[in-house]
Amino acid sequence: MSKRKDSKKEVDGEKVVFEYMQKQNRPYNAKIVSENLHGDVKLAEVTRILEELSQKGDLIEKVNGKQKIYWYNQSKLTNITPEVIRELETKRQELKVTLSTTKEELMLEEKTNKILSSQLSNEELEKQLKQLSEEVSKLEEKYKQFKDQKITIDPKEKAKLLKDNDFFVKEWKKRKRICKDASELLTESSGMKISKLYENLGIETDEQNGFTLDKLIDYQPKRSLEPSRGKNKK
Repeated sequence: MSKRKDSKKEVDGEKVVFEYMQKQNRPYNAKIVSENLHGDVKLAEVTRILEELSQKGDLIEKVNGKQKIYWYNQSKLTNITPEVIRELETKRQELKVTLSTTKEELMLEEKTNKILSSQLSNEELEKQLKQLSEEVSKLEEKYKQFKDQKITIDPKEKAKLLKDNDFFVKEWKKRKRICKDASELLTESSGMKISKLYENLGIETDEQNGFTLDKLIDYQPKRSLEPSRGKNKK
């Protein structure tokens, strides 16, 4: 009685595997077939059945490295009409376009990730911004003190102020250029406008905030504060 039961299971297993491969009509190895059948047919039995079906000509077998791949013998398909072929071709073209778009999106994401990875973290930027803001406030205070007064100033202090001003102007220009170059790199392959990219990333430009170079602490060399001089000797 147990032998009949085992025999029945073997026949049913072959039927299940055959119908599954015929319906799916895709290449699989034995492990994937067994998993997709949710263990109804054990891996060892699936391996044997696939081998036997390929020997019968129901399946095509191809050795790929250490594993064997099987798929339904296409010559046995009888229900492929011109309409089915056209539908498959349309689907193939759609998948081709989707693949191309996905690759472009992946490249854009990789470029974005590379650029962002090379930049300072939010915490580092906030710390640096705080330091620069404090420095700018000090310079602005000094500027206000000297703006409408002709006050003597130590030459070293004057040189330091002018040097600091030059440094901050150069930093501003450099960071603005880096941002512009990175934005152009990100948008060149996506067709997205820079303004849209800024909007998506939550970036506000200097122009949007009414900030321009002439609003940085400016100095006029011709009327800069003069250092103290001793009286001319007669």
